[in-house]
Parts: sequence; C-alpha cells; structure tokens
Amino acid sequence: MSAVSRVTRLAPFRPPLAEDRWRLGVLGLLALTAVSLVVFQQSFRHLEALVASRVFAGGGVTTYTGSDDVVVFMLPGSRAFALEVTPECTSAFLIAPFAAVGAVMLLRRRLDPSRVLLGVGVAAVLLVLANQLRVGVIAGLVSAFGIEQGYQWGHLVVGSVISVVFIALSAAIVIFLVASGYRGRHETGTS
Repeated sequence: MSAVSRVTRLAPFRPPLAEDRWRLGVLGLLALTAVSLVVFQQSFRHLEALVASRVFAGGGVTTYTGSDDVVVFMLPGSRAFALEVTPECTSAFLIAPFAAVGAVMLLRRRLDPSRVLLGVGVAAVLLVLANQLRVGVIAGLVSAFGIEQGYQWGHLVVGSVISVVFIALSAAIVIFLVASGYRGRHETGTS
C-alpha cells in the first residue's frame, strides 16, 4: 500500500458542528470553574461566610462577618463564637473536582454536555448547602454544649458526616444525570 492511498483514506475535513461547539464550550466552562475555585478560594470562603451570616441571622441568631472569612455567632450570656471558613472547610475544594471531572467527561463525545453541566451544577448547589448546614450545626452545638465540646462534636463528628453524605449524594446525582443522558452509538451517527 502506498503513502498516497493512505492519504486518500483519511476522512475529509468537516467544520465543527454546533453540537461540538456546545460540548467544547461546556468543557471550557467547567475547566475554568475548577481552576477559578482553586485560584480564588479565599474570595469564595469570604462569600460562604457572608452567606452563612445572612442565613443564620434570618433565623434569629445574631451573626456578623466582616471583610474576612469569619462568621461570629453571639452565644447566650453575651459570649461570642467566631467560626473561620478555612481552606480545609470550604466547599470550593469539594466543587472543583466535580467541575474538573465533568470537563474530562466531556472529552467523550457520547456524553450529553447539558446533562454533565446539570449534574455538576446540582452537585455544586448541594455541596454549598452542606457547608452552610455544617456551619449552622457547629454553631448550634457550640451554643448547646460549650465551645470545646460543641466544636469538637460539631466540626469533627457531625460536620464530617454531613460532608461525606453530601459528597456521596452529589456523586450519585452526577452519575445518574450523566448516565440517563448517555447517547449510544446509533444516536450519534458515529461508528
């Protein structure tokens, strides 16, 4: 077989379809999201603290957050408890892997970009809610059992359980949403 005949067997160039552009756009968005969450995690932590301050102040709890990533809860007896959203406790580092895996998933042409984007979006919302729940549980246990015992139980035990449950739930939802939108070979027209 000559080199010329090999060249003629190559598929002719075809411009990218709208579907390919959509897939690549979603892939880029998810990759950019993953990188941004890592690079700008300090700003994200401040946002989480600010949201927690607003959420729990709405429930009758006196809270405050300044220009940093700390939420201050007023405890009974005119005492205050400050809770810092540290790099280890931010949902940014939980969401970033989901976004990165979603981007990598889109390297396969058979996966529906809309389903991957929806799955990662739902996972992100769940992980942010889980982190807000953790903050509230920690504050509630500190208020009920004191700073030392309440913090240990709230952060190390109950908070960890909340994180594990929500991470597993988020992963299951992503898998379900992506798998339910899987397009087989016969649907894409590829061989």
